[in-house]
Amino acid sequence: MANTAFTRGDVYSYNILLLEMFTAKSPTEDMFIEGLSLRKFVEMVFRQQVTNVIDAQLLTLEDGEETDDVQSMNVARSIECIASVLQIGILCSNELPAERLEMWGVVRELHKIRTVFLRN
Repeated sequence: MANTAFTRGDVYSYNILLLEMFTAKSPTEDMFIEGLSLRKFVEMVFRQQVTNVIDAQLLTLEDGEETDDVQSMNVARSIECIASVLQIGILCSNELPAERLEMWGVVRELHKIRTVFLRN
Protein backbone atom coordinates (compact mmCIF):
# COMPACT_ATOMS: atom_id res chain seq x y z
CA MET A 1 0.00 0.00 0.00
CA ALA A 2 2.85 2.39 0.76
CA ASN A 3 4.14 1.90 -2.79
CA THR A 4 0.80 3.08 -4.21
CA ALA A 5 0.94 6.33 -2.23
CA PHE A 6 4.52 6.89 -3.38
CA THR A 7 3.76 6.44 -7.07
CA ARG A 8 0.73 8.71 -6.77
CA GLY A 9 3.05 11.27 -5.18
CA ASP A 10 5.36 10.92 -8.19
CA VAL A 11 2.41 11.56 -10.50
CA TYR A 12 1.59 14.70 -8.50
CA SER A 13 5.15 15.99 -8.74
CA TYR A 14 5.42 15.22 -12.45
CA ASN A 15 2.21 17.06 -13.24
CA ILE A 16 3.12 20.08 -11.15
CA LEU A 17 6.27 20.18 -13.28
CA LEU A 18 4.09 20.07 -16.43
CA LEU A 19 2.05 23.00 -15.11
CA GLU A 20 5.25 24.91 -14.37
CA MET A 21 6.67 24.28 -17.84
CA PHE A 22 3.57 25.32 -19.76
CA THR A 23 2.66 28.33 -17.61
CA ALA A 24 6.17 29.61 -16.81
CA LYS A 25 5.08 29.97 -13.19
CA SER A 26 6.64 28.42 -10.12
CA PRO A 27 4.50 27.03 -7.29
CA THR A 28 6.55 29.21 -4.92
CA GLU A 29 5.75 32.55 -6.58
CA ASP A 30 4.48 35.37 -4.38
CA MET A 31 1.08 35.30 -6.10
CA PHE A 32 0.32 31.91 -4.56
CA ILE A 33 -0.95 32.90 -1.12
CA GLU A 34 -4.02 32.32 1.00
CA GLY A 35 -4.76 28.88 -0.39
CA LEU A 36 -4.09 29.74 -4.03
CA SER A 37 -1.73 27.20 -5.57
CA LEU A 38 -0.34 26.76 -9.05
CA ARG A 39 -2.87 24.00 -9.66
CA LYS A 40 -5.81 26.09 -8.46
CA PHE A 41 -4.62 29.08 -10.50
CA VAL A 42 -4.40 27.01 -13.68
CA GLU A 43 -7.75 25.38 -13.00
CA MET A 44 -9.52 28.72 -12.38
CA VAL A 45 -8.01 30.64 -15.29
CA PHE A 46 -8.14 27.62 -17.63
CA ARG A 47 -11.93 27.64 -17.50
CA GLN A 48 -12.08 31.30 -18.48
CA GLN A 49 -9.49 31.41 -21.25
CA VAL A 50 -6.72 28.84 -21.66
CA THR A 51 -4.40 31.32 -23.40
CA ASN A 52 -4.30 33.36 -20.18
CA VAL A 53 -2.37 30.56 -18.45
CA ILE A 54 -0.11 29.40 -21.26
CA ASP A 55 3.39 30.90 -21.38
CA ALA A 56 3.16 33.36 -24.28
CA GLN A 57 6.60 32.34 -25.55
CA LEU A 58 5.23 28.88 -26.36
CA LEU A 59 2.81 30.43 -28.82
CA THR A 60 5.26 32.76 -30.56
CA LEU A 61 6.40 31.76 -34.02
CA GLU A 62 9.30 33.36 -35.83
CA ASP A 63 8.20 35.98 -38.35
CA GLY A 64 8.55 35.29 -42.03
CA GLU A 65 8.73 31.52 -41.83
CA GLU A 66 5.13 30.83 -42.77
CA THR A 67 2.06 32.59 -44.05
CA ASP A 68 -0.33 34.19 -41.57
CA ASP A 69 -2.90 31.44 -42.19
CA VAL A 70 -0.37 28.72 -41.45
CA GLN A 71 0.86 30.57 -38.36
CA SER A 72 -2.71 30.93 -37.09
CA MET A 73 -3.37 27.25 -37.68
CA ASN A 74 -0.15 26.24 -35.90
CA VAL A 75 -0.93 28.50 -32.92
CA ALA A 76 -4.45 27.06 -32.69
CA ARG A 77 -3.07 23.49 -32.79
CA SER A 78 -0.48 24.39 -30.17
CA ILE A 79 -3.13 25.88 -27.89
CA GLU A 80 -5.28 22.77 -28.25
CA CYS A 81 -2.31 20.52 -27.48
CA ILE A 82 -1.15 22.56 -24.48
CA ALA A 83 -4.71 22.77 -23.16
CA SER A 84 -4.88 18.97 -23.21
CA VAL A 85 -1.59 18.72 -21.33
CA LEU A 86 -2.80 21.28 -18.77
CA GLN A 87 -5.96 19.24 -18.23
CA ILE A 88 -3.79 16.23 -17.41
CA GLY A 89 -1.74 18.41 -15.06
CA ILE A 90 -4.87 19.58 -13.25
CA LEU A 91 -6.31 16.08 -12.98
CA CYS A 92 -3.11 14.47 -11.76
CA SER A 93 -2.24 17.12 -9.20
CA ASN A 94 -5.49 16.59 -7.34
CA GLU A 95 -5.07 16.91 -3.58
CA LEU A 96 -6.46 13.41 -3.02
CA PRO A 97 -3.98 10.79 -4.28
CA ALA A 98 -6.76 8.29 -5.01
CA GLU A 99 -8.24 10.72 -7.55
CA ARG A 100 -5.03 11.03 -9.58
CA LEU A 101 -4.23 9.03 -12.69
CA GLU A 102 -1.47 6.50 -12.39
CA MET A 103 1.68 7.23 -14.35
CA TRP A 104 0.89 4.70 -17.08
CA GLY A 105 -2.39 6.57 -17.63
CA VAL A 106 -0.56 9.89 -17.87
CA VAL A 107 1.84 8.45 -20.43
CA ARG A 108 -1.05 6.99 -22.43
CA GLU A 109 -2.83 10.36 -22.49
CA LEU A 110 0.34 12.24 -23.47
CA HIS A 111 0.89 9.78 -26.34
CA LYS A 112 -2.67 10.43 -27.54
CA ILE A 113 -2.05 14.18 -27.49
CA ARG A 114 1.21 13.74 -29.38
CA THR A 115 -0.44 11.54 -32.00
CA VAL A 116 -3.25 14.04 -32.59
CA PHE A 117 -0.81 16.95 -32.74
CA LEU A 118 1.52 15.26 -35.24
CA ARG A 119 -1.32 13.94 -37.39
CA ASN A 120 -2.54 17.40 -38.38
